[in-house]
Amino acid sequence: MIKKTTAFFPSSNANEPLAPPYRRPHTHFDAEALKRFRDGVHKSLAHIRTDPRTALENSNTQKSENLSPRSMLKFLREDLDVPKTLVRDGDALELLKLADVDDYGTLALDDLAAFVEKGPKAFYNAQALPGKSVQLPKPPGSDSQRFGRVVGALEARLENGDTRKRFAAVDHDGDGKVKVEAFREAVRGSALHLTEDDLDEEDLDALVQMIDKNPGGRKVYEVDVRKLALLSKRGGDAISDLYDAEKQFLRKTANERKKAIQRRTAEDRYTTWDAAQPKPDPRQKIPALGQRLIPCNLFAWLDDPVGYNAPMDAPKLSSKDDSTGPSDLEALIKLRNALQLHEALGQSLAAGSVLLKMGRRLKDRSLARYFPRGAHRAKELRCAGEALDAASSLFRTYFDDATHHLSLTALYEAADAFLEAEDELVNSLSQVRGPVPDDLEDDAASERSLLLRFAERSLAEFKEAHSLLDVTGLTPKEIARYANGLTLVAVVQSRQPLHEGPAKVKRSFGDAERLHAALHG
Repeated sequence: MIKKTTAFFPSSNANEPLAPPYRRPHTHFDAEALKRFRDGVHKSLAHIRTDPRTALENSNTQKSENLSPRSMLKFLREDLDVPKTLVRDGDALELLKLADVDDYGTLALDDLAAFVEKGPKAFYNAQALPGKSVQLPKPPGSDSQRFGRVVGALEARLENGDTRKRFAAVDHDGDGKVKVEAFREAVRGSALHLTEDDLDEEDLDALVQMIDKNPGGRKVYEVDVRKLALLSKRGGDAISDLYDAEKQFLRKTANERKKAIQRRTAEDRYTTWDAAQPKPDPRQKIPALGQRLIPCNLFAWLDDPVGYNAPMDAPKLSSKDDSTGPSDLEALIKLRNALQLHEALGQSLAAGSVLLKMGRRLKDRSLARYFPRGAHRAKELRCAGEALDAASSLFRTYFDDATHHLSLTALYEAADAFLEAEDELVNSLSQVRGPVPDDLEDDAASERSLLLRFAERSLAEFKEAHSLLDVTGLTPKEIARYANGLTLVAVVQSRQPLHEGPAKVKRSFGDAERLHAALHG
């Protein structure tokens, strides 16, 4: 039974009452046995809605405050109805060995209740250090740079956490005193996980000397792990005989070491996580992302910039610069290679991002080499529209959401690219200035009709997706994009001979104008 003594620890404050401490328990015990005992009693008391002390007292038919080994087993089996399959007889005797530091051979009911509630730490001697008055010794031969490395390593791992919990596996009685060998293993192992790259052996030796339980001796046998918290929180202020300049250099070195350790730790965690992720089997053929996701005109042009043969749905146009290849050819080839890699790995989001970059690079006139015009520029813009439309399909499939902002942005930019391509084509090959030129050759007229159909298809998906959204919940930027999209719808309608063309065009322009007015009003 653990008894309270009549001697008191001196208090740092004269106005505070003096509290008697517990004596130190035995330090060698079977943690697994104690865990089984505590879990078994918890399970027995689970249906009782009172504190452990009251529950145990009400269950005790022997009405004894002190339990001998025999009465303790009887209390366990008969009163608490804990079977041997959950708690062995030896587990109960292990608790008695832990708590009976006076060798009376009995266990107080209060001690049993404290163990059920708190576990082995109910018997710990949890004295704290006297705080700022502690000064750690300065090991001979050590400098402020070494102290900085030590402090930085401790800060990276402790992060103002509970030092005692980290070293509970080696500090059995909770008084902070740990054998040097066990402390070194804990620093490298489960307590701090500091490798030699984080804290080399010489730095660890200096740390051991600073937290020596009995400083000043020839050899260190025990360390006080409570001093680690002081060192990590106070840094150079906790080390004696350091000048202000040394403390400043210590702080700089500590910050550098702390960041380096945190960076290495993050990289190690990512490497471990990445290694645990399922990898695609290269022997299995991964299905293609889909026919619409391949801008075939652009890929054929990149593969053979000079001898490009257009597919059947895109007749080759008569232009003297048609064989020079697309602008910014090298960058586009790199993006195409990245796209093929992501497609082979089945990474649809990454593939969609690459297609979005390809479309924007082709669409951006400032990147166009020699600012090509006419049929050449029309072909670049058509390829841009195909890439952007394919990116929208990928985003829509990956997020399983037709209203995702990436999908809507790509659709809008695709339609805009197709209409710009139609503008370039008509302005270079037609003498008629109007919405429907009638002097184009058959190939050019077919290409123009195809570009308008592509733009119409993208805008139809754009409008359908917005019909699923509440316009009042959109941001100003999203409302402006929607209004601009309706304007493009009106432009497409005005350039096609439709039965109700003028009415539709006027309605689309009116919707766009109302949105713009609401946005600016």
